[in-house]
Amino acid sequence: MKPEDLLPIKTFQQLLDESKAKLKELKFRITNLRPGGVFHTLMEIGHQGLADLYSLLGKITPQIYLDTATGFWLDFKAADYETYRWPAQKTLGNVVFGRNAPGGNKIIDAGKIVATEIDLSGNRLKYIVAAKTVLEAGQLEVAVPVKAEFEGAAYNVGAGQITFLLTYIDGIDYVRNDDGWITREGTDDEDDESLRARAKKKWNTLSVGPGADAYRYWASQVPGTVVIDVDDQHPRGQGSIDVIIASTSGIPTQSLIDAAQAMLDKKKALCANVLAVGVEPVVVDWDVILYVDHELADLNEEDRTEQLAAIKAQGEEIIDIMFQYGDTEHADIEKISIRYGVIREQAIGNLLKIDYVIKPVINQPAADVPVTSRQLAVKGTVNVTVLIAS
Repeated sequence: MKPEDLLPIKTFQQLLDESKAKLKELKFRITNLRPGGVFHTLMEIGHQGLADLYSLLGKITPQIYLDTATGFWLDFKAADYETYRWPAQKTLGNVVFGRNAPGGNKIIDAGKIVATEIDLSGNRLKYIVAAKTVLEAGQLEVAVPVKAEFEGAAYNVGAGQITFLLTYIDGIDYVRNDDGWITREGTDDEDDESLRARAKKKWNTLSVGPGADAYRYWASQVPGTVVIDVDDQHPRGQGSIDVIIASTSGIPTQSLIDAAQAMLDKKKALCANVLAVGVEPVVVDWDVILYVDHELADLNEEDRTEQLAAIKAQGEEIIDIMFQYGDTEHADIEKISIRYGVIREQAIGNLLKIDYVIKPVINQPAADVPVTSRQLAVKGTVNVTVLIAS
């Protein structure tokens, strides 16, 4: 039963018909109750307000229960459980600024902008230098702190994606982001289902001796954290517990692990030996052939080349999104399973959503890639080839 079914919600027409029947039963002196009559019009005005009230009750009733509340109503309900929605936050990290030959000191002022390539939608992700940095004389490279232009998990890009310097700096020849460049993961606004699930887990923390579910709840209170597993079978000796975590972008940064550890230290029992542990990466390289509809062969060479390049870029983008564990903007693309790892059929299904693709062939990985409770699949190299089916 739905919460709104608890109330006898009536429609405008039901209310009007009931009133007419009651007036006839009472032998009301006014008998012209046909539409268009003066008295009927007055009845409609009064009953419309009552019908609106019934409609409002039908919408409000689900919002008073944790299982069915949404939006701001869910925020208020979750607050009763001392659980609050994660706000979106910007990605922070370090981007390498470099030059091809040694030279003197070069100042990189705050506010300079670096970016990724333009994607298929004509957009690019921009990052702003967060603090003035000096590339000292004789050095070729320096790591510069940057922050994303806007909040969101989309800014947690992989290594080698940030390659453009949009604001000119004399003496700087290139920029790049290396492995481990992120110092704080960017996150989207937490969705309703995630907040609801965390609020329900609050009950697990109320026992005198907290169990695995309590540690799972406490670690998940740190924005950007994805709790993979809780190993409470004494992994480091009697009384030890490991809380294995990832981030919404995959492998957690040390700052995220430290934040989770601080939360666990604050909440755990005094005698408990609890450790936040980052997942171990399982790198998965991709070699994919996308066979496309033969009708593309009828295009002129320029249009055909452009279309095949667009399909290749879409394939690479889909594989990238599959590994964005905290992504909420691409609900149509199934993400890699945190629990089961890479399933080839799942990837094939995602790639078949590209226009003109009739058959994806995955050469690598050659088989499904399972993971343990302490591992997480992460994207390695990606090679996508597009061929016209014969």
